[in-house]
Amino acid sequence: EQAGDDGGLQTEPYAVQTVLAEQSIVRRPPGQIRTTVAARMRRQNSVLRRRPLTLSVILDESVLRRGLGGAAVMREQLAHLTRVAELPTVTLRVRPFDRPEPPPGVGSFTLLRFGETFHDVVFVELLSGGVYLEDEATTFHYGQVFELLAGQSLDPAASVAAIEAVAAECWRRRSRGGPGARYGRSEEH
Repeated sequence: EQAGDDGGLQTEPYAVQTVLAEQSIVRRPPGQIRTTVAARMRRQNSVLRRRPLTLSVILDESVLRRGLGGAAVMREQLAHLTRVAELPTVTLRVRPFDRPEPPPGVGSFTLLRFGETFHDVVFVELLSGGVYLEDEATTFHYGQVFELLAGQSLDPAASVAAIEAVAAECWRRRSRGGPGARYGRSEEH
């Protein structure tokens, strides 16, 4: 179960752009950028492989509108999300802007649930790496936060419709301008 956008459903161009966006804060060497993107693509394979894992994802609406990499990258990313949302092992929810703020200190996290075979584990991606949390009280708390965020999110069908609406509104092919233009990003023509 994943809350946020830590790479589990990112296309490679979008993953590259998310890592490059961090460069203004933490400079990574080129090899580490490639390794980070490759790790995100491998993580995604666990959902797309022959015997996939079950994945529940909550994306904040801001992720759909952020504009990393320009219009072409965003169109590809949002189309990818709608395709992956059709998989029987994936539940994708969008948490709209008009919902209450999440609890303080809650960022992107992945809650790994193993059922009876192993205890729950939380992965929190940080600016320069990540951390696994295994303490029972901590993982229980993250489970509660995930359920809270899921309850504040659109259902899966409405989430796909919201992704498609944002794609049409913000990232369709434009003759000029676009959401990224006001931030100095170039738009594809």
